[in-house]
Amino acid sequence: MIIFDDFLPNSNLRKNLTKSSFWDDLKLGVPLTWIDRNKNPSNPFEHLCHLVWNEVVGIKQNIDGWEYWAHYFTAQGVNHLGFHYDTDLSSHVPPDEEDRMVKNGECRTAEQGFIYYAHQSLPKGGYLELVRDNDEIERIEPVPNRLIVFDTSRRHRVTEVKDGVRRSILSNAWHEIPAHYKNIRK
Repeated sequence: MIIFDDFLPNSNLRKNLTKSSFWDDLKLGVPLTWIDRNKNPSNPFEHLCHLVWNEVVGIKQNIDGWEYWAHYFTAQGVNHLGFHYDTDLSSHVPPDEEDRMVKNGECRTAEQGFIYYAHQSLPKGGYLELVRDNDEIERIEPVPNRLIVFDTSRRHRVTEVKDGVRRSILSNAWHEIPAHYKNIRK
């Protein structure tokens, strides 16, 4: 895992990703969206993904592309996300079944993932928690303008947001496009 605090300087990209008006229509989130590695970015989400995967992580040649989405968590709305893996499954399965499928190789997990915190003030709660090999929980605070690159093959979750707003942009890099994108490849 790599954590970058104060990731984006005071740039147009940071301003676009963090301004409240940008998120007004995104309170229900951004659906999973696929982008091929060679496609030019067309919106602020794709610009962030392009920056992280190509310039920060540098894995562009080893992957088909990446998926991205966004979360908007508040105490009054969607406020947490249970333990899960980021997999190529096309439908939701119960956590125990997902755990079994990952361990038995019945589904694939992404190569790497990232989360970028696009809120402007620190919410109460909303921690990213990852399960370590020894079953201990590693907890990372959702600090504004923080980027976390991590292994999405580890179980992880988001704890309850008790106050404030937690806005995050997420992306997973894949060596091979997941099956649920193959019919809509752009």
